[in-house]
Amino acid sequence: MLVHIVTSREKRKRYRFISEPLAFLGHEVCVTETSSTLELLSKLISSSKHRKPDAYILLGVGLRELLTTIYLNHSSIPIVFRLGGDPIKDLADIRVRYLTERQYLLVLSVLLREFIARLCLSRIGRAIVVNKSLVAPIAERMATSGRVAVSEHFAFGSLINKSYKVDGRVRLLVVCNLLWSSKAEGVAWLIRQLSSIASSRSTGLHIEVAGDGPHFGSLVTAVAAMNICELVEVNFCGYVQNLDELYASADIFLYKSEHDASPNVILEAKRHSMPMLVNRCLQFESLINDEENGFLYTDEDDFARKLIDLCESEETRRKLGLGAARSFKKDFSLGPASLRLDKSLKLLTS
Repeated sequence: MLVHIVTSREKRKRYRFISEPLAFLGHEVCVTETSSTLELLSKLISSSKHRKPDAYILLGVGLRELLTTIYLNHSSIPIVFRLGGDPIKDLADIRVRYLTERQYLLVLSVLLREFIARLCLSRIGRAIVVNKSLVAPIAERMATSGRVAVSEHFAFGSLINKSYKVDGRVRLLVVCNLLWSSKAEGVAWLIRQLSSIASSRSTGLHIEVAGDGPHFGSLVTAVAAMNICELVEVNFCGYVQNLDELYASADIFLYKSEHDASPNVILEAKRHSMPMLVNRCLQFESLINDEENGFLYTDEDDFARKLIDLCESEETRRKLGLGAARSFKKDFSLGPASLRLDKSLKLLTS
């Protein structure tokens, strides 16, 4: 099968979550990266002179993707959209932030992007999403005859083994982008809980927060204003290019967000054989089996009980860390992800 991936040019190169699994199974892959609509249309016209692909995969639902569907509409080649989240929800969150900051021209810009995204979604007949929690909201906005398949993310690289002994203070790691206010609030919530636990049990804790975004400054300011227990050390790392050292030096991975569909940082934590403590919600329940390859918590008391267990018990850390490693190899490494994507693509294009 020859698959043509169309994507905007970006540093993260998220198209690799499609191209590498397909190439792994021997499919031919052509990637068109563009920085403008004009460049996109030029490349599509040029590519039409060559061998026709068996399917197009588009990443995102912006103006370029809308124009691409209109241009390709005359062909009989299946067009599949790959969505890593709910674009309408994401844009609504951005609009609220700009409204709060009184950046009204940016609010109008986001409203236009929302209109284009809804129009693009209404034309979609086939979509691959990264988590089953996205099926309902995406299907609701698609064409009436649209079909949605699920193909979960994976983590690049091979499994990394870990030691579960703790020397000195327990080292905790949070990794998240701070593009959304809810994620910054989640980090602040975690720090408050850690302060409370350290104070009540006279336990020293060290937390590294890796990630950057528009809400980084406000998060740092909010944490500085907290009355944090002196037994808790908080270090904001900002953007980190290579997270391997942070994963290697941390004892426990923490996460709190209901914004994400399938956070790659959770899968990376599995690849590093890390014991995890993550908030319970529909999308994370498909990534973590509670008490088998991580802990899922529901509220403050549940968080405190499970964190104390992780901090004090090497046996618990080892059990959940090794469970995470098995989960990575079985479900979230390149091989299993390739089979899932291949199955989804064939289902949608048959």
